[in-house]
Amino acid sequence: MNNNINHKTCKKCHLCISICPAKIIEEKADKTVDFIQKKIHTCLKCSQCMAICETQSILIDGCSYENIFNLNESVVDYEKFYDFLSHRRSVRNFKNKNIEKEKIEKIIEILSLTPFGAKEQSVELTIINNRDIIEKALPIMSDFYNKMESWLRNPFMKFMIKKNAGIEKYHTITKHLLPRIKLGHYDIKKSGDNITRNAPALILFHSNKLAEEHTNDAYIWLTYVMLAANSIGLGSTIIGLVPPAINKTKELKQLFGIPLDNEVVTSLILGYPKYSFKKGIKRPKTKINWIE
Repeated sequence: MNNNINHKTCKKCHLCISICPAKIIEEKADKTVDFIQKKIHTCLKCSQCMAICETQSILIDGCSYENIFNLNESVVDYEKFYDFLSHRRSVRNFKNKNIEKEKIEKIIEILSLTPFGAKEQSVELTIINNRDIIEKALPIMSDFYNKMESWLRNPFMKFMIKKNAGIEKYHTITKHLLPRIKLGHYDIKKSGDNITRNAPALILFHSNKLAEEHTNDAYIWLTYVMLAANSIGLGSTIIGLVPPAINKTKELKQLFGIPLDNEVVTSLILGYPKYSFKKGIKRPKTKINWIE
């Protein structure tokens, strides 16, 4: 990794030393500031040191000052932020209207501002802005969930599902999904599309299975996209039904072009809301523990 500091322009303010989360910058005996060579491989490439440097004296391998920009004074106070969030809701009813590609591109642009856990480019997006393709996938997804009831009646399959899914997802399957599966809720022939809710667009967040922190990063990306969609008049909902069906069905991976080594972490349906609300909903959080 070829990180370095331009000592001709460096002001020796030491802000980069303080700001570096990996602690790989130090003051040398001759009072110059430089990278600690034996630690340089642990650089997160977060660009924080570059952003704090007034003289643009720090060069990080793979990072560019073209991506460092001046910030405007913040215009969103708490009340405005609260009001914005109070207008966001999970949208499951959409107008029969396609989304302009330009709008989705605008939403995706917000991802350039997301933080990351360990590796900046660990998450990939697949955007399906075509209802016909989504409808090709629905019978396969529906069949996957129709079969789940019989799998859970088989002691060996039940054990394997619990082992592979983990206790949290297993409880979600048995306590949340299974009652609805038994009612035919996800059977598109009986109940219509209760999986993607007739949304015109679907966004898949996926990553190589071995990539560091990719699960947390995918949910960070998802949150930014969801809020950005709301800011330009689109509605969205996180859909947990889609990823398991894709991850366990090779046909769906091929249909959506998901690399075989990748896993879909989460997904978002997207469209123009069919209904508008004049009232918000508060959900009190009672289980909050303070330690002071």
